[in-house]
Amino acid sequence: MIPITMPLKYKFSIIPFVSILAFIIFLGVLFNVNRDNAVILDDIVKIHFPALEQADANLIRLDRIKEALQFAVSAGELEMTETAQNYAKEMRA
Repeated sequence: MIPITMPLKYKFSIIPFVSILAFIIFLGVLFNVNRDNAVILDDIVKIHFPALEQADANLIRLDRIKEALQFAVSAGELEMTETAQNYAKEMRA
């Protein structure tokens, strides 16, 4: 608490010092949050992004399997089903 007998110029000079202290605390909290976010983003890049790429590749393989099976059925060729089976093996690997 500010003493009542303190001169007015000192009372007014306390305001900038409190503001500077609050700003320094704010910067410290902001730095801490940024550091935590950097760790989280690093985990996302290392773990989740490769899984996303694999899922995307599997979607492309599923489309190829579907097209190969449709072509095999429409052409009446059983040899084309082997192509679809090869795509399925790639996807499982």
